[in-house]
Amino acid sequence: MPAPSPPLAGRLLRRADHALPVLALLAIWVLVLYRKALTLGVLSDGWVLLEIGSRGLRRAPLALLGYHTIPVTHLFDAVMWKIFHLHETPYQLVNLAEMGLVGWLVYRLGCVLFGRPRVGLLAALLFLANSSFYEVPFWSVVGNFQSLAAMFYLGGIFAVHRAMRSPRPAGWAVLFSLCVLAGFFTYEPAVSLLPVGLLQAVLMPAEGDPTARIAVLVRRLRPFLLPAVAVALVVGISKALTSATGHNAMFLPKTLADLDFRIYLLVRGCIAIFTLRGADSKLYSLLSFGLTPGSGTILHRLLVALWAVALTMAAALLAWRSRTPAVRFLVAWFAVHMLIVSAASGIVSRMFYLGAIPAALLSSWLLWRGAEIAAAALGRRLALPSSEGVMVGLAFFALALLVSGATTDLDLAARIHREATDVSRRTVDLARVGLAAGAGHVVLVNFPATLARDGMSSFVFVNGLTEELALKTGGGVSQPRLAHTYALAPEGRFANGSLPISFAELDRLAADPETQVLMFDARETTVQELNRANWRLPAEYTATSAPYLDWLPGAWPWLRVYAGQPLELPLATRDGSTWVAIKYLREAKTDFAIQAGGLPPVQFAALSGAAPSWPMAILPLSSARGAGPVAVTIQPRTEVWLAGVWSFSPPAAYTPESAPFLSWIVRPFPAFFVEVPADLPLAPCPQGACTIRLDVLAEPGRDLAASVEGGPVQILRFGDTKTPEWRTVTLAASDPGRPAMPAIVRLEPRGRLAAEVRRLDWAPWAP
Repeated sequence: MPAPSPPLAGRLLRRADHALPVLALLAIWVLVLYRKALTLGVLSDGWVLLEIGSRGLRRAPLALLGYHTIPVTHLFDAVMWKIFHLHETPYQLVNLAEMGLVGWLVYRLGCVLFGRPRVGLLAALLFLANSSFYEVPFWSVVGNFQSLAAMFYLGGIFAVHRAMRSPRPAGWAVLFSLCVLAGFFTYEPAVSLLPVGLLQAVLMPAEGDPTARIAVLVRRLRPFLLPAVAVALVVGISKALTSATGHNAMFLPKTLADLDFRIYLLVRGCIAIFTLRGADSKLYSLLSFGLTPGSGTILHRLLVALWAVALTMAAALLAWRSRTPAVRFLVAWFAVHMLIVSAASGIVSRMFYLGAIPAALLSSWLLWRGAEIAAAALGRRLALPSSEGVMVGLAFFALALLVSGATTDLDLAARIHREATDVSRRTVDLARVGLAAGAGHVVLVNFPATLARDGMSSFVFVNGLTEELALKTGGGVSQPRLAHTYALAPEGRFANGSLPISFAELDRLAADPETQVLMFDARETTVQELNRANWRLPAEYTATSAPYLDWLPGAWPWLRVYAGQPLELPLATRDGSTWVAIKYLREAKTDFAIQAGGLPPVQFAALSGAAPSWPMAILPLSSARGAGPVAVTIQPRTEVWLAGVWSFSPPAAYTPESAPFLSWIVRPFPAFFVEVPADLPLAPCPQGACTIRLDVLAEPGRDLAASVEGGPVQILRFGDTKTPEWRTVTLAASDPGRPAMPAIVRLEPRGRLAAEVRRLDWAPWAP
């Protein structure tokens, strides 16, 4: 009687052991997941690597890249440059092809470690769909060498596997050591292959009597001893030479705060890799169980510690209870690699790539094991003749759930990198136009290191601006100047090498026909050219008129002025503006001075017990009219928040249109608040002879002192007012026998509440 045919699912999985069908399946999987990546260009550090590669096959490997010593990467880039030159799409095609090949090697490793093709196949699918390392597929040239390092890494794992089963293991041990060196000189974190390979020799099945286990282990490790020592010496010498050039060879944590942050990054990385998620916002929500506490709070530290303990216990339990040696090896592999990388540097997306390999294999085994147990239970309950179909369905249903979340992050990452590509290409197009028009110098202002959206980011200009422009203009633009307007600029915010530039200098450069000024517009995520046709110094500094300043969101946009860092704002005076209004946050600690034009600085000292408010500082700019731009300088002794700076000409009547800088309410009729003493200038009376009229809200707590410069002070007290009402006060009258003169009205709140003013204007003079 012929043996019964195995179920269809089992036949398909066994057939998947064939190399070409699986490779084709994984190629389709990569194209489906990363089809949007085919439209992306080379970004940021990718241009640095291509510039090194453009030096040729002989010179490129000798180049030093900061603290990186990666001659294999430079040789690989030189080969790609020789083939593809400035055609950017082929670099991305090679990048995705390499990823697919790494996925296939993961599949083969699953077959080798577990002897079950289904584990390898699911692991490859999980690995390739993992959005935690989204930088690799979307950042060509940089992603290319990550995959190259992964191939060397997996080659070393396979070499150890063969050495353990070969009667002559020495050759395989040497191959393993060469893979370690090739991986290290491609991408330094691949050095973890050295301890991982030795652990593989220890943890994988040992033959013979357990009483001879020590002897077996010694025998297994003996072929690797000399190659491992040689590799360690080469790695150590390389790091010593890196240090000798003045660069840090490693970035070990130096303080307790650094250690706390590294532990957080490690925990976050583990969550990202096993959930296949890449968005920071989603990962933080997972880590905090939706509580989202502030960073550095006790709750945040407690949650991180809880996750660290839980991950450690899960790893220990798997290593202790599992009867599968491959599981113990994968747990050790993942732990060793992640700990080494976390100790050496703060880990980010692309650094999860190598760690995702053992994680994918481990996750695949866990999913199949869970599906097997669940399918067996369902088979007994439902009396099914075979539970294999149910098991396969459950495993791939879990895969679908994981991949659905990952693709959400991958689509977002693709969109961010598409924006980065467009901005990068527009920069080059504008530079080419300027070069053709005769511009001899290029100034790049406010070019960001990264673009970020919803917890995903793209390195767009952190490095590579100079190299990209030089390569794409044939050397025509080789030394652009990088600058940024007033902002706190920690490392990594703007393109490397960006230095502060004043607005006065920016105005001069924009007017220079031999200089091309390109500025990044963060609101529109684009680049625009500043020149005499479209650039003017503003008459006011607000989020709308000066978007190139670092405005932050709130009840209204506000700008931070940093303690000890003066902010100079040149104002284009309109219609002979001679006054300036500055809206700022007043707190008890606020302490600064304002110098308007050539006038002496006006001090705004700290006021103990002052409640937070947003008053106006109204000051004369200068005594001259129509003298061109006038600089207003904020000299902060403490941090100061500004909501805007306006130059203006004294109006004949204060309205929302003539004085938009005041704190207006518009219903049921326009009125403005005065929170601190203010000098409000009035233009000369248009009728020639007028009376200054002031309408104020009479209400207990809104007492007010009002006067006209050079005149008596009127104290308006409203403590006995029963019902709030509007009262009109006449402050002064102009002499009909003399020419109309401007006036300065001083309003000084004397109560616990801000004064509320409905009208301040000239009224016709009556005898």
